[in-house]
Amino acid sequence: CVGNLGDRRYRDVDSATGLTRIMMFNPDDFSERYDFLVVGAGSAGAVIASRLSEDPRRRVLLLEAGPDRPTDQAVIQAILNPNQVAVAPGLNWKISTAIKGDAAIHVRQPASRSNAVPLSSQAPNAVRSASSIFDYEAGKVLGGSSAINAVQALRGTPADFDEWAAECGEGWAWAQVLPYFCALEDDPIGPNSLHGLGGPMPIRRERKEDLTPLQAGLMEACISHGFPETEDHNDPATTGVGVIPKNVVDGVRMSTALTYLAQSRQRLNLKIVTGAHIHRLIWMDASTCKGVEAEVADQMQHFFADNVVICAGAMNTPGILMRSGIGAPSILEPLGISVRRSLKGVGENLMDHPVVGIWGVPKSGVCTFGEPLRQTLLRYSSSASGYENDMHICMMAGLDVGAMFPTRVSNSALATIAGVTTCFNKSTSRGVIRITSSDPHAKPQVSLNCLGEKSDIPPLMEGVRLAWQLLQYSGLRSQFERILAWTEGMIHSDVALEHAIATFVRPGAHVCGSAKMGLSPDAGAVVDSQGRVFGVDNLWVADASIMPMIPSAPPHLTTLMIAEKIAAEL
Repeated sequence: CVGNLGDRRYRDVDSATGLTRIMMFNPDDFSERYDFLVVGAGSAGAVIASRLSEDPRRRVLLLEAGPDRPTDQAVIQAILNPNQVAVAPGLNWKISTAIKGDAAIHVRQPASRSNAVPLSSQAPNAVRSASSIFDYEAGKVLGGSSAINAVQALRGTPADFDEWAAECGEGWAWAQVLPYFCALEDDPIGPNSLHGLGGPMPIRRERKEDLTPLQAGLMEACISHGFPETEDHNDPATTGVGVIPKNVVDGVRMSTALTYLAQSRQRLNLKIVTGAHIHRLIWMDASTCKGVEAEVADQMQHFFADNVVICAGAMNTPGILMRSGIGAPSILEPLGISVRRSLKGVGENLMDHPVVGIWGVPKSGVCTFGEPLRQTLLRYSSSASGYENDMHICMMAGLDVGAMFPTRVSNSALATIAGVTTCFNKSTSRGVIRITSSDPHAKPQVSLNCLGEKSDIPPLMEGVRLAWQLLQYSGLRSQFERILAWTEGMIHSDVALEHAIATFVRPGAHVCGSAKMGLSPDAGAVVDSQGRVFGVDNLWVADASIMPMIPSAPPHLTTLMIAEKIAAEL
């Protein structure tokens, strides 16, 4: 469905007569109108477009800013390789984010013609340095971040979704979302009451005998520490240590491009246009949009549809909304953007999981560059938060030091490092995303405000101390030549440990929540419980940005579930 395929015949059955009609349309005629226009062919958009196009009466247009299939062989291999996160020129959005600092960014009237507002003038507490900036390498390719991520196919907990239900309505309770998790899965454990079999997204678990030495060492350390072993981290009744479920088959990262779109892209009623950079929505009247304005091959194009679904991801969806006049007037008006719909929550409620790593240098031969990034996961409940299974401890190995820690390259000859990471999954800190210009090519200004809420610190302190204890297990510690930066004294001193956590904390690259779902825009919600943008009749958001609270897991699988659920209700 991509490129110049000439005229195509679209078959339809007249419901009144039962006769088959054959209609002609040209896939290169961008002026034709569609029933649904989906913005973004990533983790959510590919699901939405695939599910909507199952009905042959619907004409669906899917727009993606990145390429379809990269032509560079190294980039292709990076996308297919599930062992490491794929980072390559042209493949990622690379959105720089202030990790800490004041989350309240005030946009002022810009002086320059470009309408750009420098970060330093708006976020004085967010010092731009290598240690305070995190680059979100979101996927810019068919499949989006599902084509470049760490392939962890983990669900949130039932308590996560029951929290959603309290804020967004009973349709988001665990019992209501579980069928959509099952519908997306092809998990050999299923089919049963908890898992699906035969869905578009394959979920597999590596054998214990295939664990690398460091991954096996962490599992042994956890078991020796008294944690139970689990065979299924997606069973909410379990806790403890086990192999991570992944969206990987035969050594290939299974993105939504290789799953959902592979099953649907040859349908005559689905058209995919790649290399389409979205500028803004096109309006029919104050409460109805009629399509989008996008740049394709350096040419401005207008795409029209009866309904528009934005799936551009938690970093890019707020920008599309704000450039289109949806957001807080105090943000839009200084940039010369006419306010179509006043929604103060656009760009607010930004969330991620805070992560702290204890890194070391493995002994020669123990760890090789490019080996599986993660295989073993410990899930347990912090005594400091009151939530169940709110903590994750993982072994990360085979890292490229130059890519992950560029500031260490100048003073270190290390080829690769490994470490035990602690992740707190119920952070209450919130950040913001702002556009700095009406220019669609201007990067957003993002402040994560990591650890802005002091209640996030005690669970991390407890978790880092546990990670240190696990690292001292003889079968694991013996595989390291030395530990970097951390000492026993830092672990035992509350003051030193809190300072170290504040210094070393990083986001988990699990960003979500920037156009949150809720029952009322007065409470900061941007979309209602069906994903419809408040005040606009035919506009939906169906991606990680609508999560009202961050799930207790990487958000990839939850994003697929959201797309499945909203698609079923459209």
